[in-house]
Amino acid sequence: MPNYYRNRLTVLHDSPERVEEVMTAIRSEEREVIDFNRIISMPEPLRDKDHDVLGEYEAKRLIEQAFPRTLCEYDRRQALQQHAELKPEVRERAEAEGRQMLRNIAEYGYASFLYWAIDNWGTKWNSMGDDKEMRREGNTIYFETANGYCRPIVEALSRRFPDVDFAYAAADEDKGARTIKGVFRNGAFDGTEEHRTPAAFGICWELFPESKADWHQLPDGTWELNDEE
Repeated sequence: MPNYYRNRLTVLHDSPERVEEVMTAIRSEEREVIDFNRIISMPEPLRDKDHDVLGEYEAKRLIEQAFPRTLCEYDRRQALQQHAELKPEVRERAEAEGRQMLRNIAEYGYASFLYWAIDNWGTKWNSMGDDKEMRREGNTIYFETANGYCRPIVEALSRRFPDVDFAYAAADEDKGARTIKGVFRNGAFDGTEEHRTPAAFGICWELFPESKADWHQLPDGTWELNDEE
């Protein structure tokens, strides 16, 4: 299970029309608040998330065939065993996925969506959240991300609209872990990224106010979960 992050992004500009222009530019029909593909577009061949580990093992097997001794013994053994156990109809699909992964590596530098997303978006998936977690309130939007916050997205967005400031904050559901808060202006960041510091917990309580009552502050300024007793 991934760690989920709460994100808050505020578009700062004197013109309501300019704010609305930004809001329109970042959303799609599928993601009414923010769609990362509208800002940094993932190559279409990488967007298929339906493949499973079969394609990964097939890609390793094909690599081993083309470049002997390039895989560690564990990967080689796993790939060969996985291939041998496949039913014929599944093997055909797995081989096709494996070949596609190799083409993806050659053309885009990534086998599939996962590591491309982590490197280019800062998070493993696109924006997410139910109606409570993913919403718009005036010039501010709220959404969730998985296993990281989307700093590269906000940086790119601020470069696209250099006359607009973007106030951004995000916090891990692991209270007091990775957080960020500040303003992006034309690709530059004026703010802080904190982890397990008093400031990190301060940012966390902004994004998770309902959880603060379950914690108490220590003398060093950090926080500790209350004793369940």
